[in-house]
Amino acid sequence: MTNNVLKRPLVSEKSSRLIEDKKFTFIVEKHVTKVDIKNHIKDTYDIAVEKINIINVKPKKRRRGKILGESKPKRKAIITVSDDKNLDKLKQFF
Repeated sequence: MTNNVLKRPLVSEKSSRLIEDKKFTFIVEKHVTKVDIKNHIKDTYDIAVEKINIINVKPKKRRRGKILGESKPKRKAIITVSDDKNLDKLKQFF
């Protein structure tokens, strides 16, 4: 399960500002918990995690002509890191 924790980094204006405060934003799998994310970051990147906030993003309504649909629901994790020494490993994604 440790391979499928982080899907991809979320790159936006807000997430770029949060990097200065040592907060990194990722899209994560919908079944993972804060403990799973913390253990994955610690084992894979050797970085101590201070705090994790998880946000469930509801699907947005989309329209293509007459066809109505929805985007897929997402789960975001904002990870606050306490270490300064290994931040380059996470910054390479952004």
